Amino acid sequence: MAQPAGHQLGDEERITVCPSLGAGNDPSRPYDLETDQRIAEFKLARWRGADAMRKRQTFNDLVMLAADTSGRRAELFVIGPEPCRFLTTSTSTAAWALDRTPGALRTFTTVFGASVTGASLCGRAAAASDSRRRRLGARPVRAVRDDLQSRV
Repeated sequence: MAQPAGHQLGDEERITVCPSLGAGNDPSRPYDLETDQRIAEFKLARWRGADAMRKRQTFNDLVMLAADTSGRRAELFVIGPEPCRFLTTSTSTAAWALDRTPGALRTFTTVFGASVTGASLCGRAAAASDSRRRRLGARPVRAVRDDLQSRV
């Protein structure tokens, strides 16, 4: 995470909260990276099939990024094409993806409604402009190259 973050920071961008480098998040650090201009989550596990838990965690991170109301740009970094494909084509429901995180499901339902799929969340979050449905930027899900050295 440290290498992509260093390559991604803008000239005037400053890290505001110590990055979360371990698995899971401490409640005082809801995102892996927080700067004065963006929030970001990094999903650095390679998907190899039987990835239901990774799908749930990645969808959860997308939901929490998209629901953020701070006004900062939100980004989700993943490795390989599989997570991007899942998030942009999935017909899985939020109820399935968030069934193990009731707080995230409540956030999702409040912000996006009850019947939104992963694919439609990606589209809605990228297109939305109001503060409740944060714009995720031109590329809401960005695949990080294997070597984590290059800017994507």
